[in-house]
Amino acid sequence: MNRFKIILENIQHIEYLEYEVDLSKNELHCIVGKNGVGKTTLIKAIQNFVELNALDKLSRLNIVKAESRITYTVNDNIYELTAMNDDGRYILDTKSELH
Repeated sequence: MNRFKIILENIQHIEYLEYEVDLSKNELHCIVGKNGVGKTTLIKAIQNFVELNALDKLSRLNIVKAESRITYTVNDNIYELTAMNDDGRYILDTKSELH
């Protein structure tokens, strides 16, 4: 895996957040920003790629809405999680394999 890109849409208070990194360089990356801009949500969404539903497990209830979406791009492979209703609350799920 050399190129990793993640796009968050309509999750918690984040309307749109895009983050891309080239992992072939083996460099340390630091995510900084003001309080409440989505740093923690971004990290949880990245963890969600490794462990499906990590975002749901690590976050407070109702951060996912009907229009929520996470798109992961690994090299040229695209994986998309969309909101699905699960007993009255929304979770992010996919019909494609993430690995």
